[in-house]
Amino acid sequence: MLKITEVIKYKVKDGDSIESLSKSHNMSWQELAKFNFGTDEPDEINHFLRSQVGCFKKTKDKKNFVFTSKDDPGIIYIPKNLKKRTFGTNRSHPITVEQLKPKEFIPSKVMVYFRPKVDWKGEYGFDWLRVIDDVLLKTSESTWISTEHYEDIINGGYNGVPYSTGHTKDEALKQLKEREYRIMKTHIPEEPEYFVPYLNLFPKGIEGLELAPCQAELQIGVAVRDEEPLVIDLEYNRNLFQVDKDVLSDKAVNKKKLSDDGTLRITCIHEFEDTQEIKVLAYPKTWRLGEPIPVAGKIVVCPNNDIKELKLILIRVKTKIDGISEFLGEFTSKEKQNLKNALHQALVLGDMEDYTKENNIFDEEIDIVSQLLSMDMGETNFLDLSGDPHFQFSEGIAGKFVDEATLELNIGYREEDEEEQALFPYLENAFREQVGSDKYDNHFLVFAFAERVTLSKGRILLGQIKSTNDVFQKNLILFSGRDNLTLNHEVLHGLGLRHTHKEKPEDEFEPNEAATYTFNFETTDNVMSYASNPFSTWHWQWSLLRKSLASIE
Repeated sequence: MLKITEVIKYKVKDGDSIESLSKSHNMSWQELAKFNFGTDEPDEINHFLRSQVGCFKKTKDKKNFVFTSKDDPGIIYIPKNLKKRTFGTNRSHPITVEQLKPKEFIPSKVMVYFRPKVDWKGEYGFDWLRVIDDVLLKTSESTWISTEHYEDIINGGYNGVPYSTGHTKDEALKQLKEREYRIMKTHIPEEPEYFVPYLNLFPKGIEGLELAPCQAELQIGVAVRDEEPLVIDLEYNRNLFQVDKDVLSDKAVNKKKLSDDGTLRITCIHEFEDTQEIKVLAYPKTWRLGEPIPVAGKIVVCPNNDIKELKLILIRVKTKIDGISEFLGEFTSKEKQNLKNALHQALVLGDMEDYTKENNIFDEEIDIVSQLLSMDMGETNFLDLSGDPHFQFSEGIAGKFVDEATLELNIGYREEDEEEQALFPYLENAFREQVGSDKYDNHFLVFAFAERVTLSKGRILLGQIKSTNDVFQKNLILFSGRDNLTLNHEVLHGLGLRHTHKEKPEDEFEPNEAATYTFNFETTDNVMSYASNPFSTWHWQWSLLRKSLASIE
């Protein structure tokens, strides 16, 4: 048995590795790994390099961690003399070395809240529990009040039992709080629980992610009970994040209010695979080194090493129902940006391509002739159905996709003995017949008409997602009259999300995983709501809409 009495406490630097350190100290990398971590298994070594040494950078193949001078604590213990060792590298030899004492955290009499700025429109992912007397800055005032807290507007939820009526209002609220959010205890009697918000940010400086949001600016709210703390500061992994203020100056005794510190700007500078926390620590004036530290606030930052991608092809459709007036569907830059924002919230890149028609040899010859004759053939980057009899009203006869009474689109037409609406497969087949369309085989298809669809009681249909056996598909049709919030709503349907309210009639509604919680009609700012300006998504929705998507290459 060998007794080791002296070690080198080595601070790693750029270029170091387990192998280089072991060679320079006359031992194998397995021996050095076992000395520090009790194992020479690569996966276990990587775990300890991340959790104990604080490594964050990986090799190009992303399989192993490498050392940098920024690793925190970045310590490897090297024995001074292993010449007399008698054990092999295939056996365990536990050795006790100095361990960093973990910090102990306790509830605080200070609470620091983080919420999006008033001009936030969903550019990055942020989810928090809306509670009574929440802190949300009004546009023209300096106090924070939110009227639509979940306790009042939630009305049900999924209890995990298919075909049941689901949770009651109280059961759903309890599950929402306990399952979807981390809860911190506080020493403020009027608000004994602190619900930790979630933040999603893309890593900065990654090729292909230049336009994705890597930064969030959040409003700060604060409440201090009994006495002013000695200091309020932030603790976070400085290898992964940059924060524009490490210490908060507004620490006077007060009820919940907008902090004089204004906002906190957080930038993600590296990708990471483990959930991170940004903690707010409020040290009392009586605090001494080694004592438990009161936690006044927290943000959970979700892993961002697995970015998903959704590829969409946006197809404008040209029609001439009456044989005279041509109509061409369009996509606005605003609706495209709203969709990108909604996807960014879940760490998904939206790769949107406007359909550009490819010509075959015969078409190219026609174009050449028309140019020689100075004929203007016009724009052709659309799906042309203007000559399709199924989309025409001629000599008193309406095509199957035309409503004879209104001369609008008839989306309800079904072929005999078919339950599925015929318009979806017809459009898809018409598109697939176009030259070069095969390169879009794995894309989400979005068709835009400039035609209206009027439903019963004068209601206008803005868009419809394809559904097969009550399962949404990646095939969407948009109609005239929609706003800039229809595209993102319907695409998220196609990725599996349901409405945030109960469908009508309510006796037919069956809560399910994709409609885990339901709220009163038009009361949330969630994209899947029917409210006037919805733009946010929730943490529990992020994993659902990422399920069917591939990671970026």
